[in-house]
Amino acid sequence: MMKKTILKTTLITVCLTSLALFAGDYVVIVNPANAMGSISKGELKRLYTGKMKEVDGKKAVPVNMNYDTPTAEEFLSEVTGKDPSKYKKFWVDQMIKGNGTAPMIKPNSAAVKAIVSQIPGAVGYVPAADVDATVKSITLN
Repeated sequence: MMKKTILKTTLITVCLTSLALFAGDYVVIVNPANAMGSISKGELKRLYTGKMKEVDGKKAVPVNMNYDTPTAEEFLSEVTGKDPSKYKKFWVDQMIKGNGTAPMIKPNSAAVKAIVSQIPGAVGYVPAADVDATVKSITLN
């Protein structure tokens, strides 16, 4: 009886965690030493489209997750108003015109967290379930 209860609880936990990951429920993260506690979607859009280079007077380094992830698809759609293919095209056009460099792209949330934890001005996003003490989540306002 005890083994069945543990198995059911484990299965429910795995299923709920998987749903959160596939739903693309993202959290914006910064370096733990960063004093920033919140950012607006407008500021994020300007940051991820190269129109804003600093946050609170410090150089900002935007970090994207691989465009094929549900998290990146949701983030880019909600924040920039572009799906991943239009966002890529936007940056190709910007770079051809000499208007900046696209944000770095990391393959998964572990890599995004690793770079954000190392660079004081880095701003990234990860699934909510992946936030840990190596980064600081901030609120969207």
